[in-house]
Amino acid sequence: MERFVGNKKEYFIGDLSHMVNMSRDTLRFYEKKGIISAKRKENRYRYFSEDDLYRLLAISYHRKTDDSLENIRNFLDGSNSVSCLQTHLDSRIAEEEEELRRHRQIITRLKLMKRDMNAIENHLDRCCIKPFPSSYIIGNCKSLQESLQQWFQLSSAIAGMDMAYFYSIFSCQNNTLSCKEIQLLLYKQMWETIQEESDTTSYPSSPTPQCIYTVVKAEKPFPSLSLISKMKQWAHLHGIQTDSIVYSNNMTFHFDKEKNIYYLELYMPVTEFI
Repeated sequence: MERFVGNKKEYFIGDLSHMVNMSRDTLRFYEKKGIISAKRKENRYRYFSEDDLYRLLAISYHRKTDDSLENIRNFLDGSNSVSCLQTHLDSRIAEEEEELRRHRQIITRLKLMKRDMNAIENHLDRCCIKPFPSSYIIGNCKSLQESLQQWFQLSSAIAGMDMAYFYSIFSCQNNTLSCKEIQLLLYKQMWETIQEESDTTSYPSSPTPQCIYTVVKAEKPFPSLSLISKMKQWAHLHGIQTDSIVYSNNMTFHFDKEKNIYYLELYMPVTEFI
């Protein structure tokens, strides 16, 4: 029930609860905090004013900014100056933007994992032609230990750098497979989720040649000569000449009884289509 006093309406708590879609307990809580204030009439019924209705409207809006009730009350009461409120709002905007960037990075990590699962499902033991992924070279290392150390340093210093992949570059000549170096590569499409202060100009781009591509299951985190030979045989059958270089990326692994099982994606650059 609502009633008029002068030009303003006044409301019972039940009417107000229904109007603003808040429980009576919530309204009593706000009353206890001094944000709204019920008045008792001669008939001893308690009413809330139209002013309280506007305050509840403001609370409903400000709560959606995830601000504290104390800050909202200070805002409504004019306890802080405009300049203080500006500073607070700038701080809140920065907090929410950082949180948004953090959630974007989480989503990106999940999408990378899904991308790897799709690669395993669609390309395990199957060869095809695929360009090398467009990437920034975040680091060049001579050993796995060195690359791991660099990965941990970068990921600790710059949020999002943990999404870099380890690409081992192997040379396959004279029936011998040797690792030349390990590159930390960050796919360019991931860069927008990296901290804003990071500068892409400090990182060179990787080449993106057309490659023989496949995914293999291995017991070690690097390919064997037999796997490389199968890729070369596929290339020969399709009239393709390849480089002696193979890029190997250990996408993921899992434990199988007492050993690790690795899923490697392999890129072998094409030099000529015959």
